[in-house]
Amino acid sequence: MAVVMMCYFFFLFLFLSNISLALVSQPHHHHHHHVCDPKQSLALLQFKNAFFQPTPPYPLYSECVHDFLEDDTVYESTPNYRMSKWNESTDCCLWDGVECDDKGQGHVVGLHLGCSLLQGPLHPNSTLFTLSHLQTLNLSYNEFLGSPISPQFGIMLTKLRVLDLSYSSFQGQVPMQISYLSNLVSLNLSDYQNIAHPNFISFSNVVMKQLVHNLTNLRDLQLASTDLSHITPNYFINFSLSLQSLHLSSSYLSGNFPNHIFSLPNLHLLNLQDNLELNGHLPMSNWSKSLQILDLHRTSFSGGIPNSISEAKVLSYLDLSGCNFNGEISDFETHSNPLITGIIPSWIYSLPNLKYLYLSDNDFSGFMRDFRSNSLEVLYLNYNNLQGEISESIYRQLNLKYLGLESNNMSGVLDLDMLSRIPSLSVLQISNNSQLSIFSTNVSSSNITHVDMASLNNLGKIPYFLRNQKNLEILYLSNNQIVGKIPQWFSELSDLYFLDLSHNFLSSGIELLLTMPKLETVLDSNLFNNLPVPMLLPSTMTVFSVSNNNISGSVHPSICQASNLSFLDLSNNSLSGELPSCLSNMTDLKTLDLSDNSLSGELPSCLSNMTNLHTLILKSNNFSGVIPIPPSIMYYIASENQFVGKIPHSICLALDLDILSLSNNRMSGGTIPSCLTNITFLSVLDLKGNNFIGTIPKLFPTGCQLTSLDLNDNQIEGELPHSLLNCKKLEVLDLGNNNITGYFPHWLKAALNLQVLILRSNGFYGHINNSFTKDSFSNLQIIDLSHNYFSGPLPSKFFNNMRAIQKVENQKSNSFVEDVFYRNSIVISLKGLEQNLGRNLFIWKTIDLSSNDFNGEIPKEIETLRSLVGLNLSHNKLRGGIPTSLGNLSNLEWLDLSSNELFGSIPPQLVSLTFLSCLNLSQNQLSGPIPKGKQFDTFENSSYFGNIGLCGSPLPKCDADQSDHKSQLLQKEEEEDDSSEKGIWVKAVFTGYGCGIVFGIFIGYVVFKCGRPMWIVAKVEGKRAQKIQTSRKNNKPRRRNE
Repeated sequence: MAVVMMCYFFFLFLFLSNISLALVSQPHHHHHHHVCDPKQSLALLQFKNAFFQPTPPYPLYSECVHDFLEDDTVYESTPNYRMSKWNESTDCCLWDGVECDDKGQGHVVGLHLGCSLLQGPLHPNSTLFTLSHLQTLNLSYNEFLGSPISPQFGIMLTKLRVLDLSYSSFQGQVPMQISYLSNLVSLNLSDYQNIAHPNFISFSNVVMKQLVHNLTNLRDLQLASTDLSHITPNYFINFSLSLQSLHLSSSYLSGNFPNHIFSLPNLHLLNLQDNLELNGHLPMSNWSKSLQILDLHRTSFSGGIPNSISEAKVLSYLDLSGCNFNGEISDFETHSNPLITGIIPSWIYSLPNLKYLYLSDNDFSGFMRDFRSNSLEVLYLNYNNLQGEISESIYRQLNLKYLGLESNNMSGVLDLDMLSRIPSLSVLQISNNSQLSIFSTNVSSSNITHVDMASLNNLGKIPYFLRNQKNLEILYLSNNQIVGKIPQWFSELSDLYFLDLSHNFLSSGIELLLTMPKLETVLDSNLFNNLPVPMLLPSTMTVFSVSNNNISGSVHPSICQASNLSFLDLSNNSLSGELPSCLSNMTDLKTLDLSDNSLSGELPSCLSNMTNLHTLILKSNNFSGVIPIPPSIMYYIASENQFVGKIPHSICLALDLDILSLSNNRMSGGTIPSCLTNITFLSVLDLKGNNFIGTIPKLFPTGCQLTSLDLNDNQIEGELPHSLLNCKKLEVLDLGNNNITGYFPHWLKAALNLQVLILRSNGFYGHINNSFTKDSFSNLQIIDLSHNYFSGPLPSKFFNNMRAIQKVENQKSNSFVEDVFYRNSIVISLKGLEQNLGRNLFIWKTIDLSSNDFNGEIPKEIETLRSLVGLNLSHNKLRGGIPTSLGNLSNLEWLDLSSNELFGSIPPQLVSLTFLSCLNLSQNQLSGPIPKGKQFDTFENSSYFGNIGLCGSPLPKCDADQSDHKSQLLQKEEEEDDSSEKGIWVKAVFTGYGCGIVFGIFIGYVVFKCGRPMWIVAKVEGKRAQKIQTSRKNNKPRRRNE
């Protein structure tokens, strides 16, 4: 009993003691939390009131996304107006987002206002900068409306250790004062790449150099999506050894990245992705053993991958995709002489902690090996040259979420039954492995949501294992030779929202897919021949594409019930009739492609009211009437129809217009609206094949974005406006078949991107001045000046500058204008025929100067144009011989020098032109034998017609027969010459006889009457005596020594 009483009093004592302690400590507790400095409290309230005050419900901003440095995964937080309960009646140390010091002095040392719906400018006089004790400041994921980063951060907040201004729309140059924050441990100035805010945060070389030098405690530096284009990466060599994470993705870095960074002892994250001009090699040794995350995605790092990276045993995230890596470097090699095997380095398969491996878009080859660990969560090896079977170790990766092996040369069999046992697998990408087969007997369900199985080995039918993949959302099965009907069980895939069955041989089953309300369907390039009537697309469907089938009939009005449809593609079918006017009901429609059908009639006027329609493709139909202009149109392609009238002035209000192609219609009676040149984003203007009149718009403003201007085959007159030079990106200028006049536009030499220049069939005249600078027309690949009035010698420097034709390349260096909806096309004289060049325009490198008045010789500089495909200098007044150096034009396919005044023989060097398929040397003064061999054995008489001095196949041979033929020609000519000479001789003889008879009679009469006159006797006798004396002298015997 005593023991019980003692225990009772003991617990009673403890209870009372706790109460007394609570009572005593209560005032202290209250004092501890309510010590905010009134001045700082007021400063915070003034800071709050400087911004827009949102009221519930808060606007639906996008989620705030934050990086986890440990594995580069992300988490999201919902925007929250943390300052909503800030008021004078409460202690600021209790306010949401406010942190006070733990010494009870009432100093605000931390502001955590990330993702807090702050909206408005941050001024340099903000009361924020009076909080001089701040050590942590997080203003990330707010909207400061392009405010500059104030120097006050570095002047007033010198105790800062953490400064996070990321993703809050700051812009402009980072001030030097930021480098004064010598206590900084973490600095984050990352931002979005946002077209609306093109003026990113940027660094000068001086500021970056000082920042790296002063911030000796820096452990975390994040500058993603800032502008570091002016930074020399070598400054990074001076980073502190304490640096742990460096995030410089999408920052326009260029030049060589210093290897030293990879060796920093505490570095565990290095992210350089999306710096396309940043190059370098991976170091051969001294890798940081702390490195966990390395991301070089889409940089220009190249060469081999050294085994020394395996020193980073804790590496868990490795992204080398989209670079130029091509294999493994052995330990004993160096970058100056690397031994590159082309295979994925063996040490990668041995990393014990590797979770994320991205090696896509490189040039790896060889076979997959087995991964020793089972830690993989993401494996992307897409777009390489890997071959052989898929490693068995893949089936052991029970944490695998994403498997990407598409676009390789994998073979063997992929066991889908084994893959389905990986519980976390959600994405499977094995498309474009034409030798890879799949195997499955198990129809059990899995967690796969995304399957890419396009272009596999003889798939032939839709894999049955898909039936029970109830979580499937995205499915690609294109180009698998699948025949017949879409199976009925497809309707059981209730979560499926994107399906691509294009490029197969399916012929029926569209009705089934229309019962799946969420499905976006791509059925292009199959054998469907009709659409259901009525065509009851689900009202919730957003994408429907059945291009390039055999579908006939009309567009039924029932299609208009798909009020949420945003993408509709019925192109390349046999549809006919008029469009239903109810299209105006499809208010969400953004893309409408009806091209390459037989649709007719006028377009519904309601198209002008469809405010969301930005892509309208109508080419190659029989539409008529006046074109409507949707107000938000970006891509308007209505070529090859029967449209009439003028371009409506409402086109001037289409401020987002990018491509306008109205070529080959019947539009007439109007000029080209001058406002078109003022549309900021207009890149393609194609109005060829109409009857537009007037002149080219005079003013192309500074900043003009045109890449292609095609006005061929109209009635345009006047001269070219010099303001075209404001279009710095201009690649294609086609003004052929108009009435444009003037001298050759030498000033176009400043259009450095110009690749196609067509001025044929106009009224240009005069000499082409030969005073071209080094870079004049250096990118020109196609030039056509034919059928004008140019004269004088051919400009040799012009040919000498065409460096784009001097290079022999297997791939294009500068792409012509080509869009998913639009392909630039031009008409040139190709092998004597008018040809439309569209697809693969870049391979044609041609020069056509025919039908002018050029004279002189063919310049020898043409021999440098090694990739020239076609040369036409016909119908001019060129003289001299054919240069033997033309035999160096190894890619030449057609050569036309006809109708000139060329003479001499055909150079035998031309036989080496093995691609030459069309040759025309007719109507010149060439002579001698025609060369034999190779392509010359295929040319017909027409290639040489009008050169009477030529002989040899296909003309008469240069042998005896040909000699007789030539002798007959010469004999005939000689006979004609002899007869002419003989006539003259006969006349002379008879004249002489007549004169002699008269003279003789006269002398005889004189002698008879007067005797021998002394002068005659002296003359005659003297001559006779001289002759006799000479004769005797010549008949004397000679001496021996003579």
